[in-house]
Parts: sequence; C-alpha cells; structure tokens
Amino acid sequence: MLEKALQRLGRGENSALDEIYEQTAKTVFAVAYSYTRNKFAAEDISQETYINIMRYISYYKPNTNPKAWIIQIAKNASLNYLKKIKREATENIEKIYELQTDEKTDQKFDSDELVKLIEKSLDQVTANIVLLHLIGDMTFEEISRVTETNGSTVRWKYGKAIKSLEKILRENGYE
Repeated sequence: MLEKALQRLGRGENSALDEIYEQTAKTVFAVAYSYTRNKFAAEDISQETYINIMRYISYYKPNTNPKAWIIQIAKNASLNYLKKIKREATENIEKIYELQTDEKTDQKFDSDELVKLIEKSLDQVTANIVLLHLIGDMTFEEISRVTETNGSTVRWKYGKAIKSLEKILRENGYE
C-alpha cells in the first residue's frame, strides 16, 4: 500500500502524499523526536520530511523498502536540524562576544553591563531567552521546554535579539 502510494507520488499524483502521511506520520515523528527530544522540533522535522519526500521522490527505487526510505529521510532531516542548531548557537555566541570588545579602544563591555543592556533593550520573554542561552548555557531545546515556547519561536526570537543587540552596541561605539 505504501509502495503504491510512493509510485503514484512519483508519477505526479500529489494526493498520494496524504496516504503516505497517514501510514507513516507516527513513525516519522518518533524518529525525529528520538533525535531532538523536543516535541516542537520533531513536528517541524516531520513537516520537512514530507516536503523532502516530494522533493526526492524521483530517487525512490520501487519495490525496495518504502518505510526504510522514509525513515532515512526523517533521520537526515533530524541530523540536519541538529547541525543547524549547533551552528547557529555557536555563531550567535561568537557575535555577542565579538561585540563586547571594541578593537579600536580595547574597551571591554563587562557582563553586568551586557545583562543590563539585554534587560533594558528587549522584552522580558526575549531577554530571558538570550540570558538563558548565553549565561545559563542552555540549548534552544532546553529553553523551549523551560519557557513552554515553540522551539522555532525560541530560535527566531534569539536571532532577532542578537541582531538588535548588535545594532545597539554598534550605535554606542562597539564595533
């Protein structure tokens, strides 16, 4: 049944994706959750998995193991997600620490000043996210659980906050 739905999808019958979803949604979610341990991230990865099924349907070899093929797509999407999160976290931390030092004057922005700037410049929820990540050394997934906020929202708010803080620091002479 799954095999036939994949073949129909390969022939351009996009309605077959509904059937594929019905047969595999729990498994795909379980795979994503096993990698992320985060419900919201697993939901995002599940959506991406079905997009990728459509994108890569031409690579499916008929009469092999359709469920294994879909699980591999979910696994790859999960691993890509984890790499992206790790890369974003590293880049954002580096940006904040780079902005704490003005290379021209060697003037340092101390931690207390940075915390005050964060609390003054950002709304409370966003400030908490930034502080939990930078000072609490928490991952976005951990912050998502603690704040009961969708993981994607946590990452989005964090990224937006970092850009805002960069701008404020530059305006105050920190390059």
